[in-house]
Amino acid sequence: MTLQDIEPVLQFQVYGNPLHLWLAAIAIFLFGSALALYLKNKVSKKLLHFSEKRSLQLEPMIRGFMNATYNYPFQAIGFWAGCQILTLPDNLQSLLGRLLLVALLSQVAIWGDHLIEYFLKKRIEKAQGDNAAEATAYGAIGFFLKASLWIVITLLALDNFGVNINALVAGLGIGSVAIALALQNILGDVFCSVSILLDKPFEVGDFIVLGTQNGVVEKIGIKSTRLRALSGEQLIISNSDLIGSRIQNFKRMNERRVLFTIGVTYDTKDELLREIPGLLRDAINKEPLARFDRAHLKEFGAYSLNFEVVYFVSSREYNIYMDMQERINLEVFAQFKVRGIEFAFPTQTLHLQKSGN
Repeated sequence: MTLQDIEPVLQFQVYGNPLHLWLAAIAIFLFGSALALYLKNKVSKKLLHFSEKRSLQLEPMIRGFMNATYNYPFQAIGFWAGCQILTLPDNLQSLLGRLLLVALLSQVAIWGDHLIEYFLKKRIEKAQGDNAAEATAYGAIGFFLKASLWIVITLLALDNFGVNINALVAGLGIGSVAIALALQNILGDVFCSVSILLDKPFEVGDFIVLGTQNGVVEKIGIKSTRLRALSGEQLIISNSDLIGSRIQNFKRMNERRVLFTIGVTYDTKDELLREIPGLLRDAINKEPLARFDRAHLKEFGAYSLNFEVVYFVSSREYNIYMDMQERINLEVFAQFKVRGIEFAFPTQTLHLQKSGN
């Protein structure tokens, strides 16, 4: 068979295009698909090699990202490129361009979904051992992020097909406002739990003071946080109340400042009064976790001379502080007893005057 015999066949018209252009379009489509698979595998190997060489430990993310990269977007590109050499109706060409954009948008959405899933999965796995509520909160964050991503992609795809999305967006906005108004208290607590999760003003195990309430954080939930009070009962406080209040977190103290006052009687000798600050300093310096700050005769009280003492404890544990304070008190008591210094206590002196007849 000669070229002259084949040429009439290649010039055979199919939907207004010669057969050789259809064959060229098919060749472009197949070449584009094969090239996409080759580049996908090549890029995957390069990224894995780079991660291993730099010890970045990104292999799970790279493999997952490549698994989330599908062939159909590249096949759509090849199909669209092949159709460009054909003479097709304008509406069909426009439809092919829109379908190509939808394919690319869906792949972008899948990539975004995978990245959200990957990073949140690491957070959830880290939180599950210590704080199941935190893991639940991360799950809720992932749901909202994925839903927002797919809603945006869907709206872009509909807009690409000429759908007027303004009314749809307005309807979604009105519906969202109605739902938010109906569930404002619940949604407020949910978003407050997310705020607690991200800002971390306290964590499970922290001892916090909230106004007149205090206790150890047992659980941070979606709607409320549970504290175990020192008296044993459980306190359940809504997350919105927590966010709107001033919180003292004692678990995060680097050191504890301690101030206490000692009163001695007014008949204490002058030289003993001058010794008392040194005695207090020595009693505190005997403690390895204590850092002495000051001790002064502060004031003349109603029935005592008052000495104010300040020191710091390099531990946040309350029991350690109380044990230390007890030892300091016993040491001060012993030193005062040796020197004959008397502690003051509330007294009243009555002066009676005998009236003459």
